[in-house]
Amino acid sequence: MTHYPEALDSWWLEQASSYYFSSSTHTTIKRLASAAEVLSDVFTSDRDEDFSGYAMDTEAVLAYGCYFFPQTFARINYVINELIKFRHWNPNSPEPLRILDLGCGLGAASFALAYRLSRHFTTGVLIDAVDQSRVQLDLLKKCATAHRTLWPQTRWITHMGDARNILESHKFPSQNLWDIIIASFSLGEFFYKAPHEKATSWLDTILSHLKKEGICLLIEPALSETAIRLEKLHDYLINRDFKIWGPCLHQSACPMLSKYGEKHWCHEVHLWQPPQTLLDINKNLDKPRIVKELKFSYLAFGHEASPLPEGDLGRMVSPVVETAGKLQMSICSSNGLLEHHDLLTRGFKAKDKKRVKKLSRGDLLSIHAKEPLKGENSFRIKNKDSYKTIYQHDH
Repeated sequence: MTHYPEALDSWWLEQASSYYFSSSTHTTIKRLASAAEVLSDVFTSDRDEDFSGYAMDTEAVLAYGCYFFPQTFARINYVINELIKFRHWNPNSPEPLRILDLGCGLGAASFALAYRLSRHFTTGVLIDAVDQSRVQLDLLKKCATAHRTLWPQTRWITHMGDARNILESHKFPSQNLWDIIIASFSLGEFFYKAPHEKATSWLDTILSHLKKEGICLLIEPALSETAIRLEKLHDYLINRDFKIWGPCLHQSACPMLSKYGEKHWCHEVHLWQPPQTLLDINKNLDKPRIVKELKFSYLAFGHEASPLPEGDLGRMVSPVVETAGKLQMSICSSNGLLEHHDLLTRGFKAKDKKRVKKLSRGDLLSIHAKEPLKGENSFRIKNKDSYKTIYQHDH
């Protein structure tokens, strides 16, 4: 299960206490909860066409750092772990890995990348962090400096500007090519209610700055409008011969989008261990959220394809549902189809059923034997030994 560094949790709480001139953790938490409640509404039900104004408000930014920052950090860990461990992403360069974080905010996404990459690669990491908020960029630099041991051999350079056109209007200190370009929870701000063409035009620009072996990561909330935007971008990218690294295991049109349109959408749901400050803030909200679940949608892609194991592979895109005598699940298959599977539980021991029910959205399976059923793309997994979990996220 993904954990959030305790040092970061303590640091953000200290920044908030200092801002409030408070020696009482309880008082600080109460005030942060009020600000987080407002932010939560801003990000969902009370959104305006431009809802980035909170980034200029120090209290709102600190509430973000204590409550939302850890969740983003953990989400990125899930994605980058899969890209490294399962898709075997390896830029194979003696130079430091270069990351461009567009709409970086407080840098939760690039901090998570630096934290994970510094443990897998020894070449070092250089991060260009772009945002319009000086308040956030200053706190990012302060946090990076205070926690050098969490991301050794990592250097941040901050750039103040509009991430929608920064590559056209700003001169970076070195060549404008990156190993990872990431926009985390940013597209919703960049293109809220904008035509699809606005996002594709922006994407064309940034992809011209992605290295040959590089990865572009788009992380968004699990809301219908944001997840479906990624599904449409997925189809746009494969038509331009870019290669999808995740969540899809194929290079075909999105089967969820073609079958369900805007009725259902692809998203991840993972468990994690929230830090104590986040839990305390959540307890003090008027409407506490389910914070032990991380929900998000994402798209990872690049110029080159990633090798996959041979066989009939699939990603879980639903939870396992138990009905009378069987377990049911939906899978996005490596053949480009959305498949519905069931597994009869007759003769199962308790441990057999527990093993299947442990499967969760995002887990990857290899299915060795299945039989067609009535209904479009519906199958029965032959028995409990006819599938194998080939990659499972920490639960």
